[in-house]
Amino acid sequence: MTIGSIILWIAVATVIILLLIVKLKINPTIALAIGAIVVGVACRLGLVTTASTIGTGFGNLMTSLGLPVGFGVILGELLSQSGACRVIASTIIRHAGPKAVPYAMALTGFILSVPVFFDVAFIILVPLCIEFSRELKKPLPTTVVPTVAGTMAAHFLVPPTPVPLLIPDYFPSISMGKVILLGIVIGVPVVAAVMKIYDLLIQHGWWTAACVREEKVSTEESEMPANAPSFAASLFPILLPVVLLVMSTVSSAMGVNNEVIGFLSNKNVAMMLGALAAYLVARKNMTGAQMEAAANKAMADAGVVLLVTGAGGSFAAVISATGLSGMLAEAMATSGAVSNLAILAVAYAISFVFIVSLGSGTTASITSMTIMSGVLEATSATINPYCVVLACIAGTMSLHHFNDSGFWVVTNMSGFTPQGGLKTYSTALCIMSILLFTLAVVGSFIF
Repeated sequence: MTIGSIILWIAVATVIILLLIVKLKINPTIALAIGAIVVGVACRLGLVTTASTIGTGFGNLMTSLGLPVGFGVILGELLSQSGACRVIASTIIRHAGPKAVPYAMALTGFILSVPVFFDVAFIILVPLCIEFSRELKKPLPTTVVPTVAGTMAAHFLVPPTPVPLLIPDYFPSISMGKVILLGIVIGVPVVAAVMKIYDLLIQHGWWTAACVREEKVSTEESEMPANAPSFAASLFPILLPVVLLVMSTVSSAMGVNNEVIGFLSNKNVAMMLGALAAYLVARKNMTGAQMEAAANKAMADAGVVLLVTGAGGSFAAVISATGLSGMLAEAMATSGAVSNLAILAVAYAISFVFIVSLGSGTTASITSMTIMSGVLEATSATINPYCVVLACIAGTMSLHHFNDSGFWVVTNMSGFTPQGGLKTYSTALCIMSILLFTLAVVGSFIF
């Protein structure tokens, strides 16, 4: 089959998935599996091969994600229910001062989004956003946008969330330690830049009264729980796995090859130790039964996340089995378009199409990284692979709208109209998308 026909069938499958989810309210896991079948059969992989590829794609993804995400969700739920997350948020913001509150919100969101998923981190922080916007007598986006930027940057750039956790699997030359270090080094200044640019938009009338509903979100949940853990104790379960994951990269750079370090820096072991640390912290104000209930809730939430993510992996695996990566590589080589800019543009475009159509950042990133890792293997391109990763993530952040659950979390919890959601959540991510893609292009010519 030709590139055009494969892309056409992928587009058809994407539309089918979107209709199943939006119109027929079919679970995304089933919808993605159906889309994978459509691509496999239409692209002549055969019924048996298509079915086995769906299972293999799901299984391979679970091998990389299953335990780390499960441990990470337990860690996050225990920190949330014990009040540790709120301790982190209130402590950082209290010591920042009024002028630095937006930056404190961004930093807090960045830290909290490491152990918990975006929606959980935002729900924890939105009452603080409302309180501080009232105290500062500034529009709510002044605190909401920094929070969105900080949480989403960590969500897509710093493990153990699914996308950054998978980067070494698709691009083996990038270690997990490098993913963490680069995610922090790139994420922090990009978030600061997003805030500066958004401030300019606010000053030029971007935000209007029509962007706010009449209802106001209650701030009752912002009260500090009784007998909450200390700030240092609250941070420990978050920092422990990060330090362990980075340890292998640092030891390798120093020429140290130690089996114990290799064991502790394994993502499964590091996240398990982080979860155990969260149990120790939660013991201060939670009973054994409460911790068990929190862990069970976390596993239920993780099951939903992993099923949808795994189905996205199945969809990406079937696309990969069509040979699209090799065809794209050959076409680019034949046309002489194996330039850094061409590769990055293709990576961005693939993610853009999937995020606009499906609304799932994880699916968009996984699909684009699957295809682009194949393109890099099949060409003689010497581009830095992390630049390709940045382009994939940049495309994933490009245009979030009504089919994205995160859009509605931010819009509804902040008391915004849909227009307000577009002018905060969607706008902030679009700015971040442009900045990340710019960094990817510049970085590809420097490194």
